[in-house]
Amino acid sequence: MTPRGTGYVIETSSDLPLYRHRFTVAHELGHIMLQRAGVPFSHQVDHPVAESVCNSFASYLLLPVQWLKARSDLHLVSLKTLDGVARDAGVSQSAAFVALARTAKWHAALLHFHWDEPDARWIPLSVKTRVRPTVRVEPTWATSDALGGPEGRTSSTVRNLPLAFDGREASVPCDVRFSYRSASVMVDLRPLARWFARP
Repeated sequence: MTPRGTGYVIETSSDLPLYRHRFTVAHELGHIMLQRAGVPFSHQVDHPVAESVCNSFASYLLLPVQWLKARSDLHLVSLKTLDGVARDAGVSQSAAFVALARTAKWHAALLHFHWDEPDARWIPLSVKTRVRPTVRVEPTWATSDALGGPEGRTSSTVRNLPLAFDGREASVPCDVRFSYRSASVMVDLRPLARWFARP
């Protein structure tokens, strides 16, 4: 983003998908709002708090609370609901997930598995729950084996997968969607509340 005249020019890479363009522009608008609130750009560059504020600004702009609350399917913690929200808002699955966790109080974990990225195949998350401030959800060595190979699948299924929750392993039902070379895995943490409460 660069100042030009009385305004600003926001440039994004043409290689990015549309939802990344939208989130990037909304994020940069957050920087403009911070600047107008008295925080100069020089103090915002690569500052973790400023970046977090601008990400939140973008999320609220693209996924307004009232719009989310008006949806009738938010009680269904599933990849189908997540994909519908992401599609309708024109955002990524991850951005929609963060907004649903915030607005619809989803207590779930979303993990992505990529067969083409052996060094960073899983994207684990730390998620908030009612029982603990955060729970780190990660795959175990057995998770990949339980998923099987990619084989060009594009199906959805519910299956038990071994996962680690703050280092404690359990096999839990997960909503799994396969795309060509990746899989999205969502686990609803609400049924695990008693298990998390154990010392």
